[in-house]
Amino acid sequence: EYLGGYTILTERNGRRLQWSGLADPAAFNGMDFASAETTDKPIIRAMVWRDTLILFKSESLEQWTRTGLAGPDAFARIPGGDIETGLRDFGLITKFPNGAAFVSSDGRVYLWAGTPAPISSPPVEVALTEHKPETMFYYERRGHGIICIAFRDCPAWCYDIATGEWH
Repeated sequence: EYLGGYTILTERNGRRLQWSGLADPAAFNGMDFASAETTDKPIIRAMVWRDTLILFKSESLEQWTRTGLAGPDAFARIPGGDIETGLRDFGLITKFPNGAAFVSSDGRVYLWAGTPAPISSPPVEVALTEHKPETMFYYERRGHGIICIAFRDCPAWCYDIATGEWH
């Protein structure tokens, strides 16, 4: 991800994140890193929303921000920014203008616009339980923003942001 002039990387199956030099995405100092340690679970995926870096784990998420300092102190966890809703899998998140949506480890779909809010319906939750979701994506059609969950073994479920309806 990219936030405020920094390129941010996360460790595969680990809890560490590292950032580049300011406005220098090719320069990584070995001391410019931190650990997401509110739980012992590894980071599944990082996502930037506005000026916040969100680190998704399987059972929770952490919110981080820029501190205004440089080097190893450039980022810090936001106190009280931990939420006990996690990400089910790496590909089950999508951004759209002014927000994001993701499939959580509790089998629900959440809309993110600063905090997670559940949007899934019982039929969507049954599909998430009984089938394997592969990916999420967003598109626009005729003035409507559509969030879709594609499955390997059943039809996709799509959510119309304007109407709040699943189809």
